[in-house]
Amino acid sequence: GVYFEQEERNLKKSDYYFDLILKYHPNEAEANHYVGGSLVARDNQQDIQKGLRLLHKAIEIDRSYIAPYITLAYMYNKMGEHNKAYALALQGCLNGKEIQGRGSINGLGSLMERIAKKIVNGTNINDKLRISMLTIITIIKSGHIRQ
Repeated sequence: GVYFEQEERNLKKSDYYFDLILKYHPNEAEANHYVGGSLVARDNQQDIQKGLRLLHKAIEIDRSYIAPYITLAYMYNKMGEHNKAYALALQGCLNGKEIQGRGSINGLGSLMERIAKKIVNGTNINDKLRISMLTIITIIKSGHIRQ
């Protein structure tokens, strides 16, 4: 699918192969991430929304698969939804397993730090409290700390 999208600029053919991937591998995190990650890179809002749904599905299928956390955090940050991006990056750091030697968790931590700076945006105490509370709530929801 990606070949037809990037090399031939043929979205119709690309979508055909993406649909086949999802038809035969609907419950595989990697398949949902692969197709979702390709769709969110498009300019079409409908494709982006479908891609976001597939990326969330990938996390539902396998919470330890770190790749969709990275893609979602990046996309939500790009879309200006910094709180959502930060929460996903934090969840990825807590739940995700490192992809053999790629430094994925460190990269996600760096992205989380950049997002946090956007949320805090200087010296506003309310923003600092908000990012602290978001971090605590996300950690509790992840099950790493019992309520």
